[in-house]
Amino acid sequence: MNYPRRRIRNFFKHFERHGGEGEFTKIITDDNKDNYEAPLDNMENDEIPLVICKLNDRHWTLITSERVLIMDDGGFTFMYNADICKADWVEFDLTKYRLLKSEHTRINLIDRHTNEHMLIVEKGRAFFALLNGLMYIAHCENGLKDRDATIA
Repeated sequence: MNYPRRRIRNFFKHFERHGGEGEFTKIITDDNKDNYEAPLDNMENDEIPLVICKLNDRHWTLITSERVLIMDDGGFTFMYNADICKADWVEFDLTKYRLLKSEHTRINLIDRHTNEHMLIVEKGRAFFALLNGLMYIAHCENGLKDRDATIA
């Protein structure tokens, strides 16, 4: 699939408007591609790398123009952007203790087959940037509203 450039541009608008990069979360550029060689090796030929959250070699999430690639404790999986129905944070309520918003690190992606994929990402502003970027992808791919026509 040839992902429209305007959707990529709009993804970055959502990503940057809601937090942006962090210590481990980076926009993939020509200058830093070499730092993420192993995750980028998992991409297909037509994919464009967008953002990565690389906590270490065994825990990373790569968002591309076509898929979300997930390495969790050495186990690799992915889901196509077109299959993402919902992106939401995971809220923990352990003995009436709720994490502060700044402490959230888990994003739950639900695909059209109701499979859930848990992402462990960087906390803080980068968490909200990733969450909002993924929410934009889910919103776009499910045709809830043609955001490309409304967001310049």
